[in-house]
Amino acid sequence: MNIKHPDYTTRIIKLLAILFGLLSSILPMQSMAESMCKEVDKKWTWFGDHAVSSIEYVIAFDKKTSQKISVGTGMFISNKPRGKIQDLTKEKKIKAYGIGAIHVKNKSDGKVKVCVTTQDISAITLYSDNF
Repeated sequence: MNIKHPDYTTRIIKLLAILFGLLSSILPMQSMAESMCKEVDKKWTWFGDHAVSSIEYVIAFDKKTSQKISVGTGMFISNKPRGKIQDLTKEKKIKAYGIGAIHVKNKSDGKVKVCVTTQDISAITLYSDNF
């Protein structure tokens, strides 16, 4: 009797689809409010998690000051975001991908009020097949 087994690529794709399905049920697609403001200092401050194909954030802060902030996306490991880190001196749109979070810190002395707003979210497309 000759039984055909699916190739390894198909198995891996199905396994990844199940994994993303489980993760998206555990992690909400967007666990932060649509807009959130916080006072940030020199330590990384969490603003929200994401588990998406892509998400666009608008980062705004007090324009009257000459403050410089850092915005980091991605997984937060060993006290640092492990995705892209950008230094900002004015309002800017930031795009993030996959599973991670957005964190902000002040590069200058003191505290600065920072607001993060979500703008464009693309959900993870799951592989569709009979499991």
